[in-house]
Amino acid sequence: MTKALGLLAIGALVLAVAACSQGANEGSFEPDVEAGPGTEIVTMYVGPELVDCVGVAPMKCMLVKRSLDEDWTMFYDKIAGFEFEPGYEYELLVEIAEVPNPPADASSLSYTLVEVVNKTEVAPVAVEDTGEPGEEAATEPEGEEMEEPVGEITLEGTMWVLDSYGDPAEPTPVVADGPEVTLTFLSDEGQIAGSAGCNSYFGGYELDGDMVTFGLIGSTQMACVDEAVNAQETAFLQALSTVEAYALEGDVLSLVYQDGQVLSFHAQVPTALEGTVWEVTGYNNGVGGVTSLVADTELTLLFEDGTVSGSAGCNTFHGTYELDGDAISMGPLATTRKMCAEPIMEQESLFLAAVGSASVLSVTGTDLELRRDDGALAVQAQAKPLEEE
Repeated sequence: MTKALGLLAIGALVLAVAACSQGANEGSFEPDVEAGPGTEIVTMYVGPELVDCVGVAPMKCMLVKRSLDEDWTMFYDKIAGFEFEPGYEYELLVEIAEVPNPPADASSLSYTLVEVVNKTEVAPVAVEDTGEPGEEAATEPEGEEMEEPVGEITLEGTMWVLDSYGDPAEPTPVVADGPEVTLTFLSDEGQIAGSAGCNSYFGGYELDGDMVTFGLIGSTQMACVDEAVNAQETAFLQALSTVEAYALEGDVLSLVYQDGQVLSFHAQVPTALEGTVWEVTGYNNGVGGVTSLVADTELTLLFEDGTVSGSAGCNTFHGTYELDGDAISMGPLATTRKMCAEPIMEQESLFLAAVGSASVLSVTGTDLELRRDDGALAVQAQAKPLEEE
């Protein structure tokens, strides 16, 4: 696409934005409760699986709806007395009560199970959906190997890496040799996540045709040592809060924000977990959350054939791991016995503890995250460029 066509497409988006009013939706389930104190008993339908969502921290949410003809929405609370079992759809009677003087970070409503009206097992899909009612997916002829279709790059589920921002006629490029600024629309979850360069961030989003709006955006609170990276991070997060529309052209994503300015991204192909040297950018110190590394130290991870190894800053380490989908189980970690000055030895101990606490692993683009059972981030890392390995 030529520069002229690109500017024309973005200009059309800006005009469309001007004609539409901005909406807001956090994507959460809000029952219809009568005003004032009291309780209400309602019917709630619960879907057959849990989905990833982000509250105060990343977590698992139920999918719920109030009537059969509604779409599923994420439910961030718990229903007291209800035990969820994957693979079943439920029809429940639930008592909803107002909570007097709830904490600032808690719900103002409580949910209690009254009765499980119906519990229906959901059968697995036997054939691939062709999109045409009454037609089964084509089967592979015997003796012939069918080619895999080339996957189309989509807005959701792709990791987008920022290239520039600001006036589309004279865009500001990202900081040279700085950390990547990324954005991922988590598929079917109404949530975004990514790295702003120094800190990780998360929030909600809503799509309406070519229009997109973001809810409140939260982030970690690590200090950016590089002033240029810090300024870029601030500008990026502020721009996200005013985004109104998007355009997707091949592997290029444009987000239009305040006064027709544009955030321009390119699609990032996910990096293979195994065989990649992962350079750690932060780890959970067990006290105040994720912290940055001690100056002039390097922490790395390498996953290969069930063995994890790397540098802990002073000593090298190795151990075993097992993967089951996105679940990871770490075995004991052994290290060499070299001694280094503080605070390097303290960092080493805390980092190894963080690695050992990991139970969930995810790779998005060039980013690796290890999380604990409670959803807290244990270790974050980026793929080390080949020329640096």
